[in-house]
Amino acid sequence: MLSERKILTPVTRLLVLLIIGSMTWTAAFAQTKSSGGSSDGNYVNDSNFTNAACVRRDYTYADPNNAPFVPKEIHPQGRDVVQDRKSCGPGKVIVGPTSQGPVYAWPVFIPTATSPVPTYRDEGIQDHMLKTFGMPVSDTQYQMIHRYNQNIMLSEMFDPERIMWTVNTTGAMQAQNGANSAANIERAQAASAIDFTASYLYNFTVDEGNRWNKLRDQ
Repeated sequence: MLSERKILTPVTRLLVLLIIGSMTWTAAFAQTKSSGGSSDGNYVNDSNFTNAACVRRDYTYADPNNAPFVPKEIHPQGRDVVQDRKSCGPGKVIVGPTSQGPVYAWPVFIPTATSPVPTYRDEGIQDHMLKTFGMPVSDTQYQMIHRYNQNIMLSEMFDPERIMWTVNTTGAMQAQNGANSAANIERAQAASAIDFTASYLYNFTVDEGNRWNKLRDQ
């Protein structure tokens, strides 16, 4: 009876540890799934403040020049509309006196011009415009406009979304190259094993003078 208790005690402890471990893993897995956020990565109502949407939100608030080119869920000034991971459209860009100035004031007065663009996101180029007058541009105006355009270009270039696309593409290429390298190694090892075996074993089944082949062919 005493020996049975000695055997059962470690078994009972092991079962208790397994049950506790499975409960802990289930709770951790449930917490991870519940804090996963939106499936398309455009929403910030997430308990994990380091996800993609939260990083883009913080970057957009730090650099308002990038705000018009993100979804409204990330910034209230955003114009982008994303459905099924695609930017919706078409949109339109209106150039006129209500935003920055007339299209032309000399030699012909043209107050407004409307141009179609592929997506709503592209409408962001008409926000944060510098004031113009429809006249030939001066060197001072050109300098200011050119500098501001460069700042917007840098803001767009370093948008975390673009960096994430690059990182994901690079990671996929590295994984594919790693898989190809592993497959080539296995192929080379298999070929080496076949060559090594063939150099030491003689295939007697193709020898016509072999007595076993003669017995088989009778």
